[in-house]
This record gives sequence, C-alpha cells and structure tokens, in this order.
Amino acid sequence: MAGGNLRYTEVDPGQAQIDEALEDVLAGSVFRSSRQCQALLRYIVEHSKARREEMLRERVIGTNVFGRAPGYDTGNDPVVRSRAAELRKRLAQHYMRANGSNGAIRIEIPTGSYRAVFEKAEISEVGGTVPAGAAGSEQPVTILGGKSLDNSADHEYEIISSLDENSPAEPGLRAQVARPEGFHSEWTRPKWTRWFAGIAVAIVVMLVAGLFGTREMRVAHRRPADAFWAPVMETQHPVLIIMGTNRVYRINNDFMDRYRAEHHIENANEESFIELKKGDLIDESELRKTELIGFGDVAAAARIASMLTRFNKRYDLRYGGDIAVTDFRSSPAFLIGGFSNIWTREVMRQLRFQLEGYDHIVDKENTTRSWRRKSATGTFAGDDYVVISRLIRPETGNFILAIGGIDTYSNQAAADFLNDPDRLDALLRVLPEGWEQKNMQIVLHTDVLKDVPTAVNVEAWEVR
Repeated sequence: MAGGNLRYTEVDPGQAQIDEALEDVLAGSVFRSSRQCQALLRYIVEHSKARREEMLRERVIGTNVFGRAPGYDTGNDPVVRSRAAELRKRLAQHYMRANGSNGAIRIEIPTGSYRAVFEKAEISEVGGTVPAGAAGSEQPVTILGGKSLDNSADHEYEIISSLDENSPAEPGLRAQVARPEGFHSEWTRPKWTRWFAGIAVAIVVMLVAGLFGTREMRVAHRRPADAFWAPVMETQHPVLIIMGTNRVYRINNDFMDRYRAEHHIENANEESFIELKKGDLIDESELRKTELIGFGDVAAAARIASMLTRFNKRYDLRYGGDIAVTDFRSSPAFLIGGFSNIWTREVMRQLRFQLEGYDHIVDKENTTRSWRRKSATGTFAGDDYVVISRLIRPETGNFILAIGGIDTYSNQAAADFLNDPDRLDALLRVLPEGWEQKNMQIVLHTDVLKDVPTAVNVEAWEVR
C-alpha cells in the first residue's frame, strides 16, 4: 500500500463487525482442519464480547469446550493451554496469509490470557515508498579461502508435548526461568517432566552469549554490516528469537523397562538406543509424541543472542506455538529453522527462494535451479543449504530475519555467517544501491563434516 501502513488499534468488543471477522477466520483454510480450534475460538470470542471473564478461566473452558469434568486437575491435563497455543498459531497463520484492509477487524488472543482482543485496521501515513529492486547481479565475489560468491546457477533437545488433537493430553506446567544479571532473555517452558531439556538449551545460549559477548561493539553505520542490522539495533523493543520444533515419536519407559529385563541391561531408559531387528513390532501405546529442537538451531539462537548481547539489546527467546501476531507487530524477530519453523515457511511463501518437499530449496523464477541436501553414504560428510530472508516491511509491520535451512546444520552456518561482519560486508558491497531499505534473500551452502558445518559460500541472492 503506497504511502501508508496498516496499524491496528483495539476497539469496543460490542461491534457487530466482530461476528463477521469470526466467520471469516473460521471459513479460512487454516481453521478448516481443526474442529477443536474452531470450537475454542468461537467460545472465547462469544464470551469476550459479552465480557464474561468468569467463563474464560482455564478449568471452565476445559469443562465447556473439551468435555472435562468440572473439578478436573488443570495441572495434570493441559488441554486448554495446549489448544490455546495451537489457536494462537493458527490465527497468526490466517492473518499472515490474509491481505488486511482499512477498517477490517482482527481477532487476537494475547499470550497468558484466554480473553480475545479485537483490533481495527487503520491506515497510518509514512514518509515515502520503497522502490522495487532488481534481482541479484551475476558478478562473483571472493571472500572465503578462495571460494566464489557466485549468483549463478543429531543432536536434539526435547521441549514440549504434542499439540496433535487426536492424542491424549499430557500433563503440562509453565514456569518463568530466572535470568542472570545482564542476560536479557525471557523463556517459558512446559511441565517439570521436560524441564531439564529447556534448562540445557538456556545454558547453551548463556554460555555462547558470554563467550562471544566480549567482542568489541561496532560503531553504527561505519560499514555495510551495520546498515544490515540497523532495523534491529535502532528499535527500543525486545527482539524475538523464535525457534522451530520437530515432531517425533519416542519410546516410553514401559517399553524400556521390558526391554531392559529381556536383555539383562541395568541402565537403560527412553534416552537409550535399542536394537530392533526386522519384524520387531512396537505397539502404539508404547510411543509418545513430543517435539524437539535441533542442536544446530540452538547453536544458531546462541550466535544471534551473543550478537544482541554485544549491542546491549534485550531479547525474548520463544519456540513452537508460543507466539502471536501481536508479538510480531511490536518487535523485530529472528526466525530460526526451515521445515521445522512454521513462521519461516509463512514469510517465505511469497518470496523467490523457498523450501520445498523435505530436502531442497527452489528458485521460483528459474525452475532449472534448485539446491538439495546431500549426505555421503556411510560417512558423516555432506552438503546443506539455507535461505536467509531479510524483510524490511513484511505484512506483520516489523523487521523479520528468517534463517530457513534444509537441515539444522545450515541454520548454525547461517548464524555464523551473519555474525561475521567481514564476510557479511563482502557480500553487501556488491548488492545494488539502496539495498538497505529493500527485502533481501541469500542462499548459502555449507559443507558438513561429522555433523558440524564448516566452509560456507554464497550460492545466490536477490534484492527487491
């Protein structure tokens, strides 16, 4: 929209337009596949309009929407919290796909509450417009050990229980994690049964942030890399770091107890490897659904956190569905993870370089060009690729930088690349004039050796 951006302000929840906004959301493709999310959203909106705060308590919602007994234990049955997180995620997806218009009503459910907030879109004037830019130049650039920047052609951490509607709800409890002085991260986690994994992630972030946090701070705008980060460094709001999650099955302790007895093993638990032979069967009841964060994604978050620490910027570490559209509008965001991060896939959906299938990146404007993850059989070596997407004015209204790797290794490699001002400068110096205020995508390749990314080079880029 030339000359202005959409801004949202809260309105009186008695407005008749709210009903129309609700039906529009429920009819959208994001909500069609989830009857529980439809029912929960309708319930929350109706009682929020009527200002019935007593009907928006967790236990009351669990009883009226999900059929739980009136006195059920919310500590052992987190169905409402789980579905509310899923609902916020789906609302964000819906509005990221929808084209907002002046006067439109948007429904939000802020994190930490079950009350709906109704906002009206209004045009706010801004100075100037951003001209469309050209695609990347074909000029190669040498920056890393003789490699050319040419624009031509498992370790994991468990964090949260599944949000799958068809699985029984697992116990869950959220807790605030204390922050050391000078470490500006706020990160909530689920029930005590998974606390150790979250603590491990936080420790990794703190250690790496401390390790790299003593580097000399650059003076703003003296080099291209400073202009690259200017939208982040100039904001007064905390920066969001949002990691994706991978959904997996894990063998439960009941199976491991039987396996340990049958094989005369003293110390075996669900963290141990087991030997399965052809024809061995595992009953569905012996599996549990969970979500994991890749080690490379944790390392990438640590690199970004260390950079923000150097510049004395506050940040807020999130994962999975623990995010709402309102969070994006108030703060710049780093999205880490490709196929594992739904937000990364959403922001890349209309861009040139996109993730496709489960193992490759495609160029939507040149169908003959793609990049596919490769692993050498019987070795720990291979290739991985990642797309860095820098969006100045996305639909959410605030700066977004998305790191979308095919595998977790390339996400770590991308964060290393972005955290090295010399390598970043070498690329930025060959971009067309005015790139600072335009959207940008960079495709990187990294060699992987023993699950560790090594050399990195630029495969392609675009500014527009």
